[in-house]
Amino acid sequence: MKKVLVLNTLDPTIDKSCCNVFKKVNWLKCMFSSKQYHENTVTEQFNKIGSNGFVFQDEKVLPHNLYVENEYDSKSVHGVYRFTNAGSARYQVYFGPIIEVTQEDLGCLTGLGCNPKMGCKGMKLGCKGSKLGCKNLSCSSLGCSSKGGNVQYVNFMNNEKNQEPVKALNKHFNLRESFEPEKDDYTYSTITENSLNELVKDHYERILTQYTQDVESFYQQGLGYIKTLDTPSFDDLFTQAMLFGSTSNQKALMADLSTFQANIRLSRFDVWYFPMIKGLLRRIGENIPIIKWFFSKEEIIATSRLNESNRAFVESVYEEEFNATEDKEIITQMVKEAIVGKIPVTLAVKRKLGFWKSIFHPVEYDFHTYMIDAIQG
Repeated sequence: MKKVLVLNTLDPTIDKSCCNVFKKVNWLKCMFSSKQYHENTVTEQFNKIGSNGFVFQDEKVLPHNLYVENEYDSKSVHGVYRFTNAGSARYQVYFGPIIEVTQEDLGCLTGLGCNPKMGCKGMKLGCKGSKLGCKNLSCSSLGCSSKGGNVQYVNFMNNEKNQEPVKALNKHFNLRESFEPEKDDYTYSTITENSLNELVKDHYERILTQYTQDVESFYQQGLGYIKTLDTPSFDDLFTQAMLFGSTSNQKALMADLSTFQANIRLSRFDVWYFPMIKGLLRRIGENIPIIKWFFSKEEIIATSRLNESNRAFVESVYEEEFNATEDKEIITQMVKEAIVGKIPVTLAVKRKLGFWKSIFHPVEYDFHTYMIDAIQG
């Protein structure tokens, strides 16, 4: 037998202060109030069902539309929570901590960093300089004869991985002059999809203190972490909530994996057909009309498919890299298995207002919600 709870959209409530400068609305206080209201209301509804012999099973947030006089008006969402007849239970819903930070701490909220250089460092395409011949190369490296042309090469971003002929060609054309593994190589596997945002890292200790204080009160009531629920809302703060209940004795500790280097990387490469480097005899011959036809330009038939020798070479490089990271993969798997859910954390950034706005406007904030991994305690 099943029992179902349907939740309407959870919205934050911001009071209006109009022009009353003596009773200004503070958006942060309003958000705290909204959070507490929704936590209490949803918790009460869960406990009402739990006290009647039903235990939470799973949930889903679904969309629905509003029509007024047969005309589409807007879109909304509702949550469906399924309970099964398996004994009584007590619950607590928690939307995570809200931490106030200053505008000066705002930083790069996108988590993409502040470096405006978005190009591919070190990936110089084409031929720098128009001089032909053995440019700065010895006859031992290129043989002072024609190289490049209709020959497929594998050109790794890390030039140390390349075969000697490719290293020589890269040197000639000034390619692969710099290499950064984090930017230039493939990420084959990673410990978590979401690393900590830089702003979260800056305030991690405050976040951890508030979160620990909040959830410790749940543990003292005999409630353990069950899962992080999807909840119906268009506001980030109310789209996910942690569910604690008497059916679990698990603790959810906040994980700081920002310094854990367990990504498995593979060397990135391009399939490359170099322009032909011409030896002395060819350059002379191409400029003598009588014998020019002996040195007709070879047509390049290019394909991105690796030929057999290059495919075997890439396999050997990747086998060596996988074998070198076996221990790291074991550690990564252990940490992944320890992750039991996500913790919502909301940072409230106070807006800077001009003099007159600061007198007549509410105390305004921007709210940014992030998810931090939770590991089993």
